[in-house]
Amino acid sequence: MPGSAPDASAPLIIHDYASGKTETVPSGDGRVWVGPFSPTQALATEKRADGQLTLHLIGRESEARRDVVVKTTVQVRPWSGSTVVSPGVSDDKGAVIIYADGTGAPRLGLVDYGTATMRPLPLPDGVSPFDMDWPTLGPTRILLSWVDGKRRLLSRADLKPLPAVSLEGTRGGSFLGDWLITEGRAVPVKGGATRTVLPAAESRVVTGSDGTVYVNGGSDAAHWGVQRISLDAQGVPRATKVLDIPPNPVGRHGLAFSQGRLAVYQNEGYETSLQVFNASVSGPVSVSQKADWKCLDSPSPQPDCAGQGFATGDGRIVAFDPRSDYSRLLIRDARPSGTTREVNLSGATLNGRRIVAASGRYLLFEAYEKVAEWRFYVADIDTGRILPNPAPGPAVALWGSTLWQPEGDKGIVAGTDLRTGKVTRRVNLGSGCRPYELQATAEWFYSTCSEDGDAPAAYHVPTKKRVSLPAAPVGTDAQLGDGFVVREHGELYNLRSGKAVREFAPAQPVYGNNALAVDRFGGGFAYVDPVQTVHVVGVTGKASPLTAIDRNIPNSGAWSLSPKRWAPKVWLSKPARSWTLVVTSKATGKVVRTRTGGEVRGLLEPMKDGRESSSGFVLPDGAYTWALKAGPADGQGAELALSGPLTVTGGSVLGGP
Repeated sequence: MPGSAPDASAPLIIHDYASGKTETVPSGDGRVWVGPFSPTQALATEKRADGQLTLHLIGRESEARRDVVVKTTVQVRPWSGSTVVSPGVSDDKGAVIIYADGTGAPRLGLVDYGTATMRPLPLPDGVSPFDMDWPTLGPTRILLSWVDGKRRLLSRADLKPLPAVSLEGTRGGSFLGDWLITEGRAVPVKGGATRTVLPAAESRVVTGSDGTVYVNGGSDAAHWGVQRISLDAQGVPRATKVLDIPPNPVGRHGLAFSQGRLAVYQNEGYETSLQVFNASVSGPVSVSQKADWKCLDSPSPQPDCAGQGFATGDGRIVAFDPRSDYSRLLIRDARPSGTTREVNLSGATLNGRRIVAASGRYLLFEAYEKVAEWRFYVADIDTGRILPNPAPGPAVALWGSTLWQPEGDKGIVAGTDLRTGKVTRRVNLGSGCRPYELQATAEWFYSTCSEDGDAPAAYHVPTKKRVSLPAAPVGTDAQLGDGFVVREHGELYNLRSGKAVREFAPAQPVYGNNALAVDRFGGGFAYVDPVQTVHVVGVTGKASPLTAIDRNIPNSGAWSLSPKRWAPKVWLSKPARSWTLVVTSKATGKVVRTRTGGEVRGLLEPMKDGRESSSGFVLPDGAYTWALKAGPADGQGAELALSGPLTVTGGSVLGGP
């Protein structure tokens, strides 16, 4: 629940914009304003010698009582600074405050101006005001809202619970008679069908002095205005535009981009959705105008779209669930018919979790057990297992199944295979320093030498060439792609020629929350401009070849649809245009199975995604070999070729589809 208390003992100045009149209310000795005020009084506090607070209602010009002490039966202690906090929830009858009780725990209280009393609002055991959205005050009711979608409706007169089944899943709003007006909808408090009052509306709703409700909204984002919502003769909420205002642009943020699949969070009126669009992976850059996958954000206990995510490069988007105090992962299969899976990570109790990178089944995130001990962790999102901790330090990079970290202070980085826990590669970045920041993708690394971003450079592994980048202001963020770097305001430096060439910069600098994203898996980058248009930018020059950055290929399995079916998985470094799997009998040397498939963006599962050309042919148990080939969708580089042994078990069965 947001909110802050003004630390102000100076006179309170109230300006009435309707009349143009300004009023000055003196606070009195030792009084600190809280924020809320009524037509006749303003709320303040006074700190006592025992550390508790006394609440005061200070009279305005029209009030004869100059200073009324608010009565309460509980201890009220400061929560923020020297006073209580008002989360901005008040009306002419009273206000909600956050205070500390005698144990120091935060509590919610309801101040009643008419009776000059403060009563604690009843919350479930273990629930803090900061687990909640803002309360909703009505003339006779109070709605308490939890971030997990649960609701509690109270009588304002005696604070006893009222039935609230119809309000489950709503998001704040304002009461209008027996309706809750929220996000353009009218929800009947006593049950019944919800009505759409405005097809598009902002979430903030204001109750006017006449008891009607005001909200910015309209038929869509292009037809916007201040709307008055009132009850008609039948008691049904109706909207009337009272003022035209500029169109409300669709808000876009939280970009995630991988394998040519672009995920965008979009706010339009009261609807928030996560949408995924396909960008071209060959030829000129283009993006489909219709979402390939979409889900609506929901305050329900099992939200599919909560939290902004990181693209894993295999069709999934992963995020820590903000509605579980970030202790649970939401893993969304952002493909047609994809679903969302919830995963609780095993291991130590970690706080402040923040995702740094995702690649296939592995997740690199930052967290702490003790506040002063932030460090990196790696998790397998398929199993929910936290892997052995990386060494402490700020420089850690994840690419496929390899975790890269500095080794010594001369510019050498070591790659640990997360499947075995063993170091399998070492690369000298040629920097002569221990990397402070480190990123890895395909054939490239990016590093700096200090917290201030000294010596920013990329390193191309095949040519062993270090490419220096221009110096940047301290704190400038950078994202590494396949042979290019994008800095935080949208400047793209192409590295593929062996020099850092400033190839692109947007007409206006990119700002905002996750307003740009780099496709590390063979693509370009995307950004949102100030008018909320999403742009996708390609990169010229030679891309890295198609490779397998992770694989899980059993040596044996059944050739059937049983749970023991042979189920190889290969994670690709960039999209493939098509693939072929050939199975050959060791005994005869003849090809006995051929499976083929089309475009793949990230995860290749030949036994799940492909078609078999010899369906119905019996494949006996025995020894075989397999060979998998995949061609790069961008046409750059040789095709990927993998092979290995296969022992078919489980009896002679017919082939799969």
